Parts: sequence; structure tokens; C-alpha cells
Amino acid sequence: MKPKIYEFEAMIHKVPELDGAYIKFPYDVKAEFGKGRVKVHATFTER
Repeated sequence: MKPKIYEFEAMIHKVPELDGAYIKFPYDVKAEFGKGRVKVHATFTER
């Protein structure tokens, strides 16, 4: 079975006062993956 691919565009948000960032995932993560955090592979385009 092929893994499901989720494609979407999102803004990268910096975490205030930390060296980190996040995006808002447009799906229900727990419903899709059964847990609250998942590893991802991201592709960035230059703007």
C-alpha cells in the first residue's frame, strides 16, 4: 500500500523566544495519524 501524500501550502511561523518554527497543518492530525506529532518531509520554494 502506498503512503498517503498530503500536499498544501502554508506559512512558516516562528516560535517567539525559541529557535523553532511551525506550520498550521490543514487536517486533523490525530484523526489522520493517531497521534499529535508526526515527522514530515518538507519542500521549500523560493519567493
